[in-house]
Amino acid sequence: MLRSIRMNQILFIVCVLFAGQELGADGGTASRDQADAFFALHAGRWSGKVQSTIGESEISKVDDESLNYLDFDYIKSNGLLTMRNYGPRSGGRGFSHYDARKKVIQSINHGVGGVVTHHEIYPKDGHWGRKSKQISPDGSMREFTSTIKFLDDNRTIHIDIHLTKNGEVVSSQTNVWRRIE
Repeated sequence: MLRSIRMNQILFIVCVLFAGQELGADGGTASRDQADAFFALHAGRWSGKVQSTIGESEISKVDDESLNYLDFDYIKSNGLLTMRNYGPRSGGRGFSHYDARKKVIQSINHGVGGVVTHHEIYPKDGHWGRKSKQISPDGSMREFTSTIKFLDDNRTIHIDIHLTKNGEVVSSQTNVWRRIE
C-alpha cells in the first residue's frame, strides 16, 4: 500500500514536470510497444568512461574522461523508466515515460548544479533519435540532437551527441556505456 502511494506521488511529480514541455520533435514518433522495448533495453547498471554526460553543463567542453555509472529501473506496470547517474563530476536523476498524445518517449533529467534536460526520443533509422533542451540554473538553454544505438547484443549503448545552434552542429561528443548488471 505504501509503495503504491509513493509510486503515485512519483508519477504525479513526473506529470507536473513534463506538463508544457514542448520540444517540437520533428524527427519521428514512437508507439507504446516501441517505448516499452526502449525502456526494457535500458534496465540494469551501465558504466562508461566518458568526457561528460548530457546532464552536465560542461558537455562537449571537457577533454579528460572519467568513469561514470547509470542505473536504470523499468517499472513496467507504470510504464516508467527511472535513471540514476553518478560519477566524479556529475550525478543526477531522470524519469522517462511514453507520451501517448505526442507519440514520443519523453525524459527529464535533473543533474548536479541544477541543470535540467528535457528529451524527446523516437525510433530513427534502426536506432533511436533524441532531441534535447538543456536548461541551466541561470535560465540559458542549449539544444542537442543525439543518436542512441544498442550494440553488441544490447550490452553496449553508443550515443553520438551533437550540440546545435540555429540547426547547425557546433560540437560533438560520443559516449559509450557497457552493461555491467
